[in-house]
Amino acid sequence: MPRRNLAHVFIAVPAALALLIFSSSMAFASIQSKTILTTNGLCVNSGDPPTLANGVTPCGAAVYDSSGFSGTITYSADEIGTTAKVVDFICVHLPGTGPFRSYGGLYTLTIKSTGGATLATSTETVAGGMECTAGANPVSGTINSFTVPATGVVKYSILISGLSAGQCQAAFASFNAIRNGAVDILDGSHANSPSVAPCGTPPIIPEAPYVALLVLTAGAIVIVYVLRRSGFTFSSPRAA
Repeated sequence: MPRRNLAHVFIAVPAALALLIFSSSMAFASIQSKTILTTNGLCVNSGDPPTLANGVTPCGAAVYDSSGFSGTITYSADEIGTTAKVVDFICVHLPGTGPFRSYGGLYTLTIKSTGGATLATSTETVAGGMECTAGANPVSGTINSFTVPATGVVKYSILISGLSAGQCQAAFASFNAIRNGAVDILDGSHANSPSVAPCGTPPIIPEAPYVALLVLTAGAIVIVYVLRRSGFTFSSPRAA
């Protein structure tokens, strides 16, 4: 073998070994599970209906407040101290249609420790209408990394630009379910929260109190009719 080729080999082999050692020393965190905050608390278990951690209490509707939608992301214990770089987005579902699809908009994602310390803040541009299947990622923008804390759990919140808590119910009124998705762009791991009812509660129907009154009135009419058929007569008390 020519000396020049031998020199290339002697240079390439140590370089490859160094790259292998460097790569093996870099660990990336994988997302294990995800929750979303609802009117009854953190929705954990998927199902019909989805439930809280006790497996019994239904989740209720998603909560959107001054911080946006929120919940937790969990990593396995062996990933504590590793690097994570997460994108986070809402997926929506129309009645009678196929897969969930991404809800487009400009998002602000905040990642915090369970103690409340801010770990990362990102500005996301979410493309609307993308099928939320597997590890599909509809997000672009400035995504910041963070280190997975000792608890293995972080809290997230996503605030959608132009959407306030008071507008949320109307904005999601056409959807029968929503869920929150997260993808780690360093290793491709992903997780979805349970799918829950859109934010807010069903509107109170003003006529509802009168329904009970109509039922009571109908019952009184039936009683009077039965009494009259049985020969009972109504008379006013005589004056003394």
